[in-house]
Amino acid sequence: MKALRFGAATDVGQVRDHNEDAHAVIPERRLALLADGMGGHERGDVASKLAVQAVRDALERPLARRPWWIRWLRPIPDDLTRLARAFEHANDAVHKADDRDDVFSMGTTLVGVWFREGDVLVANVGDSRAYRWRAGELVQLTRDHSLVSDYLDAGLLTPAQVPDFPFRNIINRGIGLRPAVEVDRWRLPAEADDRILLCSDGLTDLVDDKTIAGQLAGEDFQPQAAADALVALANEAGGVDNITAVVVHVLAEES
Repeated sequence: MKALRFGAATDVGQVRDHNEDAHAVIPERRLALLADGMGGHERGDVASKLAVQAVRDALERPLARRPWWIRWLRPIPDDLTRLARAFEHANDAVHKADDRDDVFSMGTTLVGVWFREGDVLVANVGDSRAYRWRAGELVQLTRDHSLVSDYLDAGLLTPAQVPDFPFRNIINRGIGLRPAVEVDRWRLPAEADDRILLCSDGLTDLVDDKTIAGQLAGEDFQPQAAADALVALANEAGGVDNITAVVVHVLAEES
């Protein structure tokens, strides 16, 4: 099992009057989570905190002991399925907490990584992102659930046109917006010296991938310093939204 080091930083930014991002780093569970309360929806800060806590509760709850015949009929889910179900539990919690019937007033993105048995499990709903830096190369592990992403995939928009696209903030999948949610999930091998970044769009809208990669590089890498630097760069670029960065450094095998 590989050792991990974590770092996290968040800031309200230069424009917003409160922070609707929420995050959690749980080293003993080898788990990191980030949620961004959706802009344009009321109580986004409530939704993001509720979603993060719901996933924590679901994954920290021990699996119930069951007789062998129940285990045969209903096998214990694998860890990737458990992570996806925890996201579904978060969706239930946020959706049921919304006590207004006339509008969707609570919603949030949610992204998380869970390190299990030499792999990193990734789950995502919305446009908060997970990146992996490995051997000098930065790769986005998640796919944005946004109108911009759909337009880019369909060839209706070029990357250069994204900053001027009038509907760039529209999310087409989120936690709490509907009674059920589809969760994207991946199981990927974790290698020594991988650097994993979870971030809200307050970072990625203002800081390009090349700059992000530069902050995740270096031999004397410190995840907390990297998280602080990334948030600072977004603020220097205008800080038009809340900014959160969670960084995980995968070390060598534990003894």
